[in-house]
Amino acid sequence: YDNGKYVNMNAEYEEGYMVFQTEHFSHYILTEETALEENVLLGDVNEDGNIDFLDAIKVLRYDGELVDLNDNQLLVADVNKDNSVDFLDAIMILRYDAELIEGF
Repeated sequence: YDNGKYVNMNAEYEEGYMVFQTEHFSHYILTEETALEENVLLGDVNEDGNIDFLDAIKVLRYDGELVDLNDNQLLVADVNKDNSVDFLDAIMILRYDAELIEGF
């Protein structure tokens, strides 16, 4: 969804294709089953249910090697999806918090 939540579409791999049922046209991504838990907010790095400047601060502290992040936090912190958690993710989170962008 535009708000950063993911929904499990229960896709099945059949004859070289991922098959799932949908009722509307949209963009879809494939993730490993271990990637994000259901109903987890992309960008909610401090796991408080909100995406705000506190999440950006957590990312900056991680980028500055001041704190560690657990596996789930690392997954939700990579909001620009470049397989790296750094100040660029913090900037996107701040832009989202300031309502300059609608999602990640």
